[in-house]
Amino acid sequence: VPDEIKRKSVNKGESVTLSTGEKTHPNNVIAWYFNDTLIAEITGYQSKIWTDDRYDERFRNRLEVDYLTESLIIRNTRITDSGLYHLHMSRRFIRISFIRSFSLTVTDPGLSSFAKFGICFGVLIAAILAVA
Repeated sequence: VPDEIKRKSVNKGESVTLSTGEKTHPNNVIAWYFNDTLIAEITGYQSKIWTDDRYDERFRNRLEVDYLTESLIIRNTRITDSGLYHLHMSRRFIRISFIRSFSLTVTDPGLSSFAKFGICFGVLIAAILAVA
């Protein structure tokens, strides 16, 4: 069962860190999803950033995984990075697992207040539908 959705907001072009709140453990298996698409995976001390052309190249060369905290870092954010991010963490050999969810809103400081409201409203509706 996922815990509450953590909300993050950042201006376009800035970096943002989605923090797990955990420290690296060699038996951790981590999977980061953006709107139900796998974008990063960590197994022990190895990580894989998915920039496969089967999806789109949305995050190419902009994702990083912090090996010490297993957090996801998105650099040079874009408006299209707005949405739901889910962290699925489990520990091999021990039946411990949990999910963390983040709602990220990327805004363009040059946009009107009405446009910013529309982006925030759209992310909120997506979050509500994901929980339902």
